[in-house]
Amino acid sequence: MIYDSILLDVFNLAYRKGNSRQNATQDNPIKIAGQVISYIESEVKGHLKSDGIIYFLFDPLPEILKTDLGISKNFKYPITTRRTILKTYKANRKYEPKITEALKLIRRYYAFRGENMKTCICRDVEADDFVEGILKFESGKIALYSNDSDWARYITDDIVMIKKDFDKPYTKEDYKKEFGIYPSIASVTFKKAVFGDITDGIESIFDIDKVEYPKDIKEISENALNYIAENNITLEDIDKTDKTVFLELAKKTDPLSKFFFALGRIQYKNESPYSRMMMNFRVIKSRCDDVRKYIYWKDENKELNDFLDNLIFNKKKEKSFSFGKVKL
Repeated sequence: MIYDSILLDVFNLAYRKGNSRQNATQDNPIKIAGQVISYIESEVKGHLKSDGIIYFLFDPLPEILKTDLGISKNFKYPITTRRTILKTYKANRKYEPKITEALKLIRRYYAFRGENMKTCICRDVEADDFVEGILKFESGKIALYSNDSDWARYITDDIVMIKKDFDKPYTKEDYKKEFGIYPSIASVTFKKAVFGDITDGIESIFDIDKVEYPKDIKEISENALNYIAENNITLEDIDKTDKTVFLELAKKTDPLSKFFFALGRIQYKNESPYSRMMMNFRVIKSRCDDVRKYIYWKDENKELNDFLDNLIFNKKKEKSFSFGKVKL
């Protein structure tokens, strides 16, 4: 399959390549960067139209690195907009120095490759926060290169995820086979808000201690999830239901209203399942509303590009490499 545009989760790709068991050079950031760039040049570009665009989507990069491996091994994930909403969000996630150095080099490598190689990065938002904004002005066949489940919310007939390889794109039919429902922005968001996501530090509403859950609460949750998926329910619809007066909810018969009504009736001592669910919901639905101002590209610079090509792929120059000395 050839795509009109490819949105690339660069952190996701770098960590997969850098931590691969088959990677014999996984402690060398230059070689990790080289492997990622080689993969992009051969495999990723091989599935892109001649005039197609690759968007390099980055999570925030640390700003305090002074030398190649001068970063502390305990440097934690930065305080993004999502962390300001939910303190536990990726609270235990840490940077690996070798991957961080590779990511810095990958970013520099593609900075001057022309208008079809575009970078998105911001200190306050994450890679998947950019996706929805980009999809509003890109069209045609689109590939989302990531195995991050948040990206699944954008899968359609024309948009697929590349979770492993390009020869096995992950489609909306694959998602339905795995989870029993078709993906949508609202259904994926709601699912994670209710059932949690351990990898992101988002806790399920069913993991709260000392809460008296109705016996059928999970069935009610599943009914609401299926209702959202099958009836084109939007995030705005969920927000409106959340704001409905409790007595009005009792009169409604749709599964989403029944779910909110059931949550409102649950007895608890320390933490409300309803409050946790809405906190999770606000975090997961986060996105960058003005993505265009974070999209960067520069005209090609042959001298600089040749220098970077030699820096990464010429073994004789590996030992002299230093971010502290190379000013780009």
